[in-house]
Amino acid sequence: MKRFYKLVTLGEETAEGYQLLLDNKPVRTPDKKIFFIPSRYLADLIVKEWEAQTDEIRPLTMPVCQMTMTLIDRVIPHRQALEEEMLGYIDTDLICYRTDEPERYKRAQEEKWNPFIEWFDQIFKLRLQTTTGLSSLTQHPDIHQVIAHHVATLSDNQLMAMYLATMGTGSIILALAFQMRAFPNDVILSAAFAEELLKDEIYLGHIYGSAPDQEKKYLSLQNDLQTLEHFLI
Repeated sequence: MKRFYKLVTLGEETAEGYQLLLDNKPVRTPDKKIFFIPSRYLADLIVKEWEAQTDEIRPLTMPVCQMTMTLIDRVIPHRQALEEEMLGYIDTDLICYRTDEPERYKRAQEEKWNPFIEWFDQIFKLRLQTTTGLSSLTQHPDIHQVIAHHVATLSDNQLMAMYLATMGTGSIILALAFQMRAFPNDVILSAAFAEELLKDEIYLGHIYGSAPDQEKKYLSLQNDLQTLEHFLI
């Protein structure tokens, strides 16, 4: 789409946030809602994204704007359903399902995942079960309760960040650590892709390149986490 505006400004602060204006006309979300930005910090970032557009408007270069529209159209109206979907990962969490062979894979999982198990134990005084078997786990009811309570206390911004991190990593524990800023993003990414990164090491991915789908997923999640950090401020 061609750039059709000259001036990017913000309306006065209201209870709903800051309205984004292009040539003094309000921007709307894909669901046709008025685009109210919930904080001045996010609003300033989004203004810069729109100002940086040249002759063509490229939505992929406006990640904070895109995420904020997702927040308005997809997260806030469906918060309860998203909470329930996210909490469903407690018994199926990536980092709780292990292999006991080959030994190299076992060590990689322990190295990447155990720090998160220990962290959860230290913060919530509850121990996550892990298994190397094929049967599914049922974590202790107290674990379900403490995570559900934490999720219920999150702001809409924080909830979106944790929800999308859960979907991207396959782990509500990694997402919780991300939301609480307990580990750097690269450590969380390394845990989320522990097996894939080991395969890269075995098959000399640094020389021959990673599998295209794997590399695409890794970079996509990396970019998402970087953008979602802004919603945790």
